[in-house]
Parts: sequence; structure tokens; C-alpha cells
Amino acid sequence: MDAQRATGKWGLKLAAGASLLLLVCLANLFFLCLRYPNVKVDVQAGDVLTEDVTYPFSGADAFRTDELRQAARDRVQPVYRLDESIVSAQSDALSAWFTQYDLFLKEMVLRWEADAQEYSGRLYNQTDWSVLVTQPELQSKLIEYGLGDVMDTIVAYSLLNTYLPRSSLHAAGSVPDTEPLKTALSDAILTGMQAGVKESELETARYRAKEKMKQTSLPAVSKTELAGNLIDKFFVTSAVVDEVETEKVRSAAADDVSAVTVKKGDVLFRKGTTLSARDIVHLVALDMLGTEGDRSPYGSYLMYLLPIFLVYGLYLLLFERTTLLSPLVMVRLSLLLMLNLVVTWLFTLFESRIAPALLGVLMIAATHEKRTALSASVLVALTAGPLLPATGLMAGETFALVAAVLLTGVTAVGLMTVDNKRTTMVPAAIIGGGIGGIGPAMPALLSGSGWLVCVTAFGLFFVGVMIALVLGLGLTAIWEILFDLPSPTKLNELLNMNHPLQRRLMNSAPGTYHHCQMTALLAENGAECIGANALLATAAAAVHDAGKLKSPRNFAENQANGVNPHD
Repeated sequence: MDAQRATGKWGLKLAAGASLLLLVCLANLFFLCLRYPNVKVDVQAGDVLTEDVTYPFSGADAFRTDELRQAARDRVQPVYRLDESIVSAQSDALSAWFTQYDLFLKEMVLRWEADAQEYSGRLYNQTDWSVLVTQPELQSKLIEYGLGDVMDTIVAYSLLNTYLPRSSLHAAGSVPDTEPLKTALSDAILTGMQAGVKESELETARYRAKEKMKQTSLPAVSKTELAGNLIDKFFVTSAVVDEVETEKVRSAAADDVSAVTVKKGDVLFRKGTTLSARDIVHLVALDMLGTEGDRSPYGSYLMYLLPIFLVYGLYLLLFERTTLLSPLVMVRLSLLLMLNLVVTWLFTLFESRIAPALLGVLMIAATHEKRTALSASVLVALTAGPLLPATGLMAGETFALVAAVLLTGVTAVGLMTVDNKRTTMVPAAIIGGGIGGIGPAMPALLSGSGWLVCVTAFGLFFVGVMIALVLGLGLTAIWEILFDLPSPTKLNELLNMNHPLQRRLMNSAPGTYHHCQMTALLAENGAECIGANALLATAAAAVHDAGKLKSPRNFAENQANGVNPHD
């Protein structure tokens, strides 16, 4: 009979614990539905809206923000830098051209020396090179020396008649000095290129170089026709786009664009709007486009939550059975989980990125066993974490925020000491928030959004953790009073020598008081050795014999005069 009664009580306690978990699951479903209501619209490009389409959330519209930031990037002009290798290559190419030009002139001199006697009667005072070299022969020579793309036969005849007149050819080894022309051209071309010339500035730069050549004292045919052609050939763009600096400037311009924030219920598209392809992409980005078959998301929300709570319940049954079978503990745990949900949801109405989703974890860590708090941190991350994304449940930041809440919760719980938990809650939350803040910052960093976006994501999450810390410190004190929990403050008061119970023990049962103090010292050392709550063990041991105050003289340690009432 006793076994059956015990089994019945065990079953009732299990049913009560399971019911409380189911209640928390339904509460999560309720707030998830409030956060992300049924907003699917079945439309396509070209449709005319028959009613307003409104935002289902408050927060940032990532699609419009990205559009504005991309537009800001596109407006940035590329940053150019001088490419010294181009200037050097053109300098070498110009020198090589003049080398060929000199060889061509030398051959023409040799040609004159070979044929001058035969044609001497037909030459005038100024050598008529058209007599010595026919136009086809000259064209062939220009091609042979690689000069044909700069000057034609007309320019070549003019140059030969200018630089190799009959009088100069009679001088021994007479070869024209092309160095002045080369020096002037190098100065005009290379100096101009050293300033860094973009494609859009090329024609203007070439014009300046030609004007510069006109200021020289060279023969007209050299500084106009030949020099002009050489400038067109060798004066090229020397400025190239500096991809690194350009990207920095573009990133800075994008970072300067503030995120487009909206409020739940704001009109996205007004009635009568003809939807474009861009509008459809916008709806897809907001997870608002769907067909009749997938208009209701509530079933998927429930299918997401049920396995989580089922696994959590099995964990409690297998590893924390005393917690699951203790109705009072389960009530406290459930209320804290629901309090966490309510506060988190309230913050999402204004700014979801600073929602204190860690409030419940910190309070559970301060009022329950560490193992219970660790498992609760996993549950909170998977259930309250999805409420935090600013752009929708299926946004890319969801996983990062869930991971951040989990990492922060586990770190904070791990750093909180067994006793005096409220005091260690502060450094634990600060360190946990600093580590967990990497989660929301990492996607922005990997996507190349810039340091400002990364720091903002980190900072907003950290602010949310600090809000949870402040609320947790205040509400934990109230929580301990409501449920008469053995808070560190209460335990320290109980150990104070001025506490009424301690004074009664000292005055009425000094032997019992001394025994309790010695027992408390042993309990404190033992608890510290095994990692238990030393403060709780000390306080319990310090008053464990307080019941002897009813008849202190009935116990030997209080019989100072040797009188034993039992004799």
C-alpha cells in the first residue's frame, strides 16, 4: 500500500512538472506568434495591392538599409594611385623607339653615300630624298625599323630633308643628333605621366604635352608632326584604381548610412501600389512572400518548440529528477522562464537588439543549482534567442544571436560562485557579455560591413546583457523575499552574533552555542572542499541545535553546575 501511494505521489509530481513545462512551451509559442505574426502575402510582380502591406516587426529593414548603403558605395569615385611600372615601361619603350630611329637615319646616310655620285646631277642644294629613296622603298624601311605607326612617308621625307641636307652629308660621319628631340619628348611625356593621369584626363594631358613641345626650339616638323604622333603613342594613362583604398572609402561611405528602422504596423506598400520585381525581392527579404499553402507559420513555430521542451523535460527526468519532482522548484523555474519571455518581448517592441534575454538565466543561476542554470541557459538561448533578430525569424542573424545568448549564459553561470551568487553576478555577466557579443559582431565582420557595424552589433548586445544584469540584481532580491529563499543576505544575518537567535543561544545555551560554532566551522571547511555552498552549510550548522533552547538544561553541554535533571 505504501509503495502504491509513493508511486502515485511520484506520478502526480511528474505530471505537475510536465504540465508546467508545457505551460512554458505554450507561453513561448504565444510570444513567438506575437513577435512574428502571420504576414505572408500571395502576390507577384505586376499585381496591384488591394490593401496596405505593413511591417510585422519593429527594428531595422535590412533590405532598404542595404540598398541605401550600396547606393552610397556606388557614388564613391575610385581612388587612383600612380603606377610607376607604367611610367618606367613607357620610358623604356620611348628609348627603344629612338634607338630604331637612329638606326634608320644611319642607314639613310649610308644610302646617300652609295648613291650620291650617280644622282649628284639631279640634286639641289637641299637634298631631295625622294630622288634617292622611292616612296615604296621608304615605306618598307619605316616598317622594317618599326617606325611606320608613328610617321608616314610624307613626314619621313620632311624629316630627312630637314636633318640630312646635302651640305651636312658632305661632312665625315654626319649623323643627325636626335638627343634634343628625345630629351624634350621624355620631359613632356614622362613628366606628365608622373603626375598620375586617369583615362578621363588623358586627352587633356596629351594636349598639354604637345603645347609644351611647341615651346622648344626644335624644327617644326619634329615638334609638331613627329612629336605629336609620339605623344599619342607613348603618353598613356599612368593612374590605376587603388582597390584597397577605394574599398576603404566605399566602406566608410556605407557605414555612414544609418540603418532604416521601422515600427510594427508601419506601411510597407500602400493599397493600389503596382508591385515591381524589386518590391517582390523586398518581400522575400522580409520573409513576407508566400502562397496560400504556407500562409500560417504557427504550426512551424510549435513544431520548433515541442522537440526543445521534450528534450529539456527528458534531461530533467534523467539528470535533475529532484528538480522536476519538486513542485515548488518547478514553479519558481517556470515563472522565471516566463518572466524572461515577457521582458524580452517588451523590449522587442522598441529595440530588439538590446532585449535582456539573459535576465532569466542570471536569476536562475542566483536562486537555483548551477546545473539547473546551465541547462536553463540552453533552453533560453533556443527559445528567447529567436525573438531578438530585428528583421524576422528566418533572418541570417538569428543563428548568431542564439549562439551569443547561449555563450553568454553558459559563461556567466560558469563564473558565478556557489555561495554569494548575487555578488559574483556582476563580473560574470560582464565577462559573459563580452564573450557572447562576438556572436552578433562576427557576421558583420565576415561580410565586410566595416568596423563601425561590427562594434555597433557588439555594443547593442552588450547593453542588453547589462540591462539584464541590472534587472536581475533588483528582481533577485524581491524573488528571494517572495519565495523565502536562503539568500546570502539572510544567511549572513543569521550568522551575525547580534541576531536574536544567536544571542539566545549564547545566553541560554552557551554549551550548545559553542558546539554549533564548532560544527559550523567543520561544515564550512567540508563544503569548500567539495565545492558545495559553504555559506548555506555554515548557517545551517550554526543553528542546527536551536531546538535545544526549549529545555537547554536537559543537555549535558549546558549543565555547568553538574546538575542533571534526568537523574
